[in-house]
Amino acid sequence: MSQDDIDLIKRASQGEHEAFEYVIRKYQDAVYGLAFHLIGNFADAQDIAQQTFVTAYLNLSRLRDTTKFVYWIKRITINKCNSWLRKQQTMNRAYEGINGSYIPVSTPDQEYEEKEANAIVRKALDSLSEKNRLAVTMYYIDGLTQTEIANFLEVSTDVVANRISRSRKQLKKEMLQMVEDTFRDNKLTDEFTEKVNSAISKAEDAKNRGKLDESLVYADEALDILSDISENSEVRKLKEKVYWLKGDIYCPEDMKETLKYHEQALGLVKKRRR
Repeated sequence: MSQDDIDLIKRASQGEHEAFEYVIRKYQDAVYGLAFHLIGNFADAQDIAQQTFVTAYLNLSRLRDTTKFVYWIKRITINKCNSWLRKQQTMNRAYEGINGSYIPVSTPDQEYEEKEANAIVRKALDSLSEKNRLAVTMYYIDGLTQTEIANFLEVSTDVVANRISRSRKQLKKEMLQMVEDTFRDNKLTDEFTEKVNSAISKAEDAKNRGKLDESLVYADEALDILSDISENSEVRKLKEKVYWLKGDIYCPEDMKETLKYHEQALGLVKKRRR
């Protein structure tokens, strides 16, 4: 990271919106690319990228070493993706339990064709090694330079160049063009930053009105989703994690609530170990 970037992140941690907007614009494509690499879905990757920046903004003051920002935002992105993947697995199992098999809802022809193309591209990318796949995804997601990718992945530019070169050789010419076209059609628009800023404003408004961290909202949403699914060991594990999270959010401002949610988590631990 450059000294200018470190200074901007420090200013953003002090509540300067313009500084954080610059941070979003600088890292949004890298975060989006990483999210797509992990979940393979453009629409949900955009949502995860947005959630990542909201979470980062709300917790930026807790980042003591601003030189570690890149590593920190990568970890937030990965955690968001892992949470999304766990939720999808749980929901798919619930659908299978009800229907015997998962039957996708029919879609209009254009949407169907787009999904088919995305699936073909994803299959082609899956033929690459994980490191090469991530490099080429970030390279084509919105024209990130090899230097920008190297800085985000914290490797040398030569390493990135070699990974991209190997990937281009492995993918056939026609497939490489399809990869380029698909990523171009799904790149982030200027509206992304506006959406993140809007979410941040709502979160700040909630905090100013005495409400808890935005994480509490996400936790409640997770519990709502889990409550609609037949309980099994996997669902109990997810609930357990959410209760621990809610208890941590309340701590130390409201120890009564902290203890309540931690006790609920412990109850699920005991039930799981019987």
